[in-house]
Amino acid sequence: MAKIKDQNYEMWAREIARGSAVVFFGAGFSASATGFDGELPLGNQLRDKLGEFCGLERKYYETKDLKDVAEYCLKKQDHQKIVEKLKDIFRVKQSKDEQKVVVGWPWKSIYTTNYDDLVCYAGKQVNKNIDILTLESMLPSKSRNFCLHINGCVDRLEPEHLDNSFKLSRSSYVNSDVFANSSKWKDKFMNDLQYSALVVFMGYSLADMPIERILFAKTESMRKKTIFVVADPKNSDDDPIGDNKFEGYGKLLKIGMESFVNKIQECWPQDTNLGFNYLEQIIISNSLDVNIRDNDLKLFFEQGKFEDGWLRNEVLQYLKNGHQIRKSFSGKGFTLGDKITEGIKDKYSLKSPIQSDYVPKLIPRKEEIDEAKRELARDSVGILGVFGELGSGKTIFLRQLAVTLVESGKSVYFVRHGDFISQKEEIDTLLKQLKDGNEKAIIFIDSYLNQLKISQYIANKVRETRCVKLILATRAVDGHGDEGCKSISEDSSIEIGQLSDLDLGIFVQIISHLGLWSRSLSERSFKEQKKYLQKNCNAQMLLILLDIFNSEHIYNELVKSLNNVLNDKK
Repeated sequence: MAKIKDQNYEMWAREIARGSAVVFFGAGFSASATGFDGELPLGNQLRDKLGEFCGLERKYYETKDLKDVAEYCLKKQDHQKIVEKLKDIFRVKQSKDEQKVVVGWPWKSIYTTNYDDLVCYAGKQVNKNIDILTLESMLPSKSRNFCLHINGCVDRLEPEHLDNSFKLSRSSYVNSDVFANSSKWKDKFMNDLQYSALVVFMGYSLADMPIERILFAKTESMRKKTIFVVADPKNSDDDPIGDNKFEGYGKLLKIGMESFVNKIQECWPQDTNLGFNYLEQIIISNSLDVNIRDNDLKLFFEQGKFEDGWLRNEVLQYLKNGHQIRKSFSGKGFTLGDKITEGIKDKYSLKSPIQSDYVPKLIPRKEEIDEAKRELARDSVGILGVFGELGSGKTIFLRQLAVTLVESGKSVYFVRHGDFISQKEEIDTLLKQLKDGNEKAIIFIDSYLNQLKISQYIANKVRETRCVKLILATRAVDGHGDEGCKSISEDSSIEIGQLSDLDLGIFVQIISHLGLWSRSLSERSFKEQKKYLQKNCNAQMLLILLDIFNSEHIYNELVKSLNNVLNDKK
């Protein structure tokens, strides 16, 4: 088992405090809380209680599975009496201090497979009202203070639930798999796992196969941000096989809940202003020394992978040195490393020194950026649409535009994926900050049809206030005929289409520098190479990436897009 460092606890405390962590409670979390029938039971203890309730001698149930004993109980006992018994067992009348502390933390979402109402009870003890929800409940639309009881909860239990939604007997498990009839809850659960900064399982044994299947499907993206807090074994033997099961999905902390709570409380951040989780503010550092290796540059064009620091550096370099590049590349062109001082009569009279080896490694898209800046400067434009075909470089363009706007003094934010409630809370906080400070900001949402609800919300706020403008981007074909798209009407729009003469000239030199021309094209002049990109690739980023870079990423995206179209027509 990997050693846990203090820095780990500090990081976990910070993510919990800022409301970006999801918690999942198992039976171990409720252990030691007291119900009206004594301490809340674990699996075998509940089996024994049900066996006694049915009047059976111990020898008939002590080796049996809980589900089988519950099945027998349902067959032999009145269902109303079973409900009353279960409520006596699982309705909480006293909780431990550490349970109150944990429930009081600002979780993004709370999930549990427990039947008891401990979360709701403990919440009331710390003045936090938590709604008890089951898979039959509607998704929350306004508050994050809820607890989803995946297997059912005694608070909502009725006799008719015993055979299906209240998962206790074997038949209830067989007849109603977790999330089987609750696709919306399954989507929310999976999104919470994917977009949360931290996922905490407390007292959970991984006994529910459907939950484990979901974790298994997301193992690679989740392992680094998932922790399992289980009881301290103390006098029990080591269990390397059991430990291995947990460690396949995240970090295992065999320290018990009380110790975990104390550690987190010790590391709790003093500064409550921890910034945003779902709004990424674009900030420019003073450093311009972030460079990119040739292999990384090649991967950027092939797979679209890039580091924010490098991209920001390239945009800033172009803003600083772009005036040194000739507007026309009709001559021989230049190569990376050439001096770019042609057309400047007295280079020593420039206010800033010439960086003689400067050539962009990023397509500037100057015409489109200038057009976007002009549109945003108009008072009548509150929402700007940015459209581009697959592979047009739209996402990179948004980042380039954002850095350019920040460099000119604007405040810029990107909306990250997440649940609507959390996104809305942060948007409201930002709008209040802007209003109180008499400031303005520009908000970007890439592929906004995938985040339509928050896009619509911000669009309405743009109409209500003059402190924010919104840039919505999507593929040019995505919104055709889409009813949701029609609910957001942009005031102006720009299209990321064919590359300009300047962009093509720079692209030629990047390709030459990386040595990616075919043998025949490598022997041609700069002018002929540029003409090839204009004619054979129609001056389109997509076709250049497929032709010259043989981009597997673009190819896969094209196949995916085509399959979506074909499926829509079925």
